[in-house]
Amino acid sequence: MGRELARLNLGLGSQAAVWALVIGAVAVACKPTAADRAQAAPQEGAALAPGAAVAVPADSQKAAALPLAKPEEPQRKDSELQRIKATLTPGFVAVAPGQFAMGLSAEQAGPGYNDAQLHQVVITRPFEMMSTEVTVKQYGELMSTSGDQLSPCQQCPAAMVSWYQAATYCNDLSKRQGLAQCYRIDGFAVAWPEGLACTGYRLPTEAEWEYASRGGSTEQAPKNIIDYAWFDENSELKPHAVKGKLANAFGLFDMLGNAGEWVWDWQGEYPSQAVADPVGPKAGDNRVFRGGNFRYGSGEASHAFRSAYGPPVRVEYIGFRCVRTLPQ
Repeated sequence: MGRELARLNLGLGSQAAVWALVIGAVAVACKPTAADRAQAAPQEGAALAPGAAVAVPADSQKAAALPLAKPEEPQRKDSELQRIKATLTPGFVAVAPGQFAMGLSAEQAGPGYNDAQLHQVVITRPFEMMSTEVTVKQYGELMSTSGDQLSPCQQCPAAMVSWYQAATYCNDLSKRQGLAQCYRIDGFAVAWPEGLACTGYRLPTEAEWEYASRGGSTEQAPKNIIDYAWFDENSELKPHAVKGKLANAFGLFDMLGNAGEWVWDWQGEYPSQAVADPVGPKAGDNRVFRGGNFRYGSGEASHAFRSAYGPPVRVEYIGFRCVRTLPQ
């Protein structure tokens, strides 16, 4: 373990410096069978099995140690910086590669079972993430559907959306934008054949979600959580329009409240050793959702909080947001 952590002691490289600049510059019920749940694991999942010791690849030395430092001088030409900006989707923000401590320590988790044990994670690929949860308006414009998830509040998070519907939305958004569709969907069987190499829209991995939610913070939540999240004590037990609270350091809104958010991963225990670009277990019963929501308490409005439901489940307090691996 000590050797692994030593390998993860990475410095800010030239590529990460460019991404650090971009972050500040850019605004912007049926249940599946066991056979259905067997997923075609992405390449990263095969190489980075949970619990296995991982040697960080040489090219990941470009990754930044959190918190990201802003360099005094850019290390790349202006033309490359402009190219990076041009790849960003309106309404998304760039997230630089980096490393962080994911999960909860034994002291933070308290007595009892802790499936989110603290471990070191390296994110080696830059990605972009929607600055807000997908709204009712955005969901309705893309998906030919009507029903209870399309509430009158057009700028509220699109909830009552199953994990399958969220994955389908990502594929349809990719198709509309002329990008590769990351998921191969056949009924309840969903495969991610190219893994993180796919540059179409997709759901974030658990690691990407927590990394982005923390925004460089090592705390479990902001001290003034009421300024950042809608939860049971301030929400009147209903969703609110996105961007009604403060954004985090990466420019992301509502990460800790309003609606919980589906991520790619099947539910399972975290590895105990350091990992790079983890994608979770190869199969399972439940898909993870992250972040607090308007029905949960302030204690769940934290970066490490995780829960899970079966992928066909639709509830009023779970939505999603899309991410995309940025071309390098």
